[in-house]
Amino acid sequence: MVVDSDDQLHVTAPPHLSGIVHVRVTTPAGTSRTSWDSRFSFDTPVEPAGVTAVPAPLPAGSTAGSDIADVACPAPGECFAVGSYSISDDETRPLVERLSGGTWSPTELPLPPDAVHPPEWWQDARMQQVACTAVDFCVAAGVYDTEGAAGSPLFATWDGSGWTVFAYFVGDAVNGDDWIHFDGLDCTADRRCAAVGADLVFVNDGDAWAIAPTPDTGASHGRLNDVDCTATECFAVGRLVEPDFHHTPLVERGAGLSWTAQALPHPAGGRQGTLNAISCPAEGSCTAVGQYTAGGDRRPLVETLAGGTWTPGSAPQPSVNLPDVYAFFRGVSCPAPGSCVAVGAYEDEVREGYDVSYPMLPMTTFIGGGAPVTEPVPMVDVDPVRPEAGMDDVLCTAPGRCVGTGGYNLLGYRTRGLVATLTAGAVGSSPVRTPFQAGESFIHGSAVDTADRAVVVGQYVDAQGRYRGLLVTGVAIGP
Repeated sequence: MVVDSDDQLHVTAPPHLSGIVHVRVTTPAGTSRTSWDSRFSFDTPVEPAGVTAVPAPLPAGSTAGSDIADVACPAPGECFAVGSYSISDDETRPLVERLSGGTWSPTELPLPPDAVHPPEWWQDARMQQVACTAVDFCVAAGVYDTEGAAGSPLFATWDGSGWTVFAYFVGDAVNGDDWIHFDGLDCTADRRCAAVGADLVFVNDGDAWAIAPTPDTGASHGRLNDVDCTATECFAVGRLVEPDFHHTPLVERGAGLSWTAQALPHPAGGRQGTLNAISCPAEGSCTAVGQYTAGGDRRPLVETLAGGTWTPGSAPQPSVNLPDVYAFFRGVSCPAPGSCVAVGAYEDEVREGYDVSYPMLPMTTFIGGGAPVTEPVPMVDVDPVRPEAGMDDVLCTAPGRCVGTGGYNLLGYRTRGLVATLTAGAVGSSPVRTPFQAGESFIHGSAVDTADRAVVVGQYVDAQGRYRGLLVTGVAIGP
């Protein structure tokens, strides 16, 4: 470290090392204390072997703004990522990135005829979810703007040679909202698909998209967060919102246009609850996760379907410095019945010098073969005072071979994507390095590429401060 002037320091970091520099000033009156404003971070790491992070290539005419929301890989080395890109400050277009032969290539999806354009109206068109069952069958779901109606559903189907776009008019079907955001999409092997947005289930049995009739829940209404399908049926999960705004865990189950709804029980002593994710590895076997309240605590919730019955349960959080429990699950993956991994976050107290904070920290829980086991997820070059973090999603190719994705705070309120390798009780992690070692990064989705490698997608901030889509290949799964 070299002092260049009264107000400048020059730091040379060793190769491939990350860390934090603490600056203290000493005068005849004493030495300054370590505080938030007296730190800055540095990192000069390299990508792990085999990992490649690149900006999402864009169609001609883009202003360089882009975002990748989800990815699916129907075969090794063949993947489709979806999102959006900007053509002006007030207009985005739906985007598909295809990985084939080791190269990503972009495709702009056409907008329906009733789409509006600036200056008459803004246009925020984007794809939010994608699912594939074969190299010649993928489905994407997203939204676009019509005059006076933001967030109208937009679907696209890949047939092996090109994409076909379908628009869907919702009208007054959405309970309490005038727009849709797709939070889940899945397809069965025989190419029947289900997508969830707001309180609606959209289904496609191969001919056209339709809204499944809403199951009768009386005066209450649902809010759906995820969907997963077996070979013959699909399960959507979320929460049932009652007239007094009490929340109850909700599962909707069906195939085609025939769906039923069921409010699920809480663990003993539980009150309000919601389900955020579900994984169904076989017929009649599902695990859904979320959170519920019990007294003054917010606890992780696990609902398990076996033998035709849903059974509620909870999971521990890592050891903390607080008397109360505040933890929840956001994602789950079950590679086999009775073997699941859930990810989320928990609250703890962190002290660094005179500074005290109560951040959310990432955790993962191994479910199956006995009582659930929860482990914290380690982080690299994390902000020691405000290490706000969490895990959002997880995918497993086999028991003990999983990769989780999320994010955490670097120094200065910057966010970095986080990838965690989860191996049968052992958790390791690495930050997602962005192209050219730029600033912030955000992870939005992941998919299995091969048995031991995954593709991770999201967004990063480049050296010019622009948001760019991020495509990361070669991420290790398991040991």
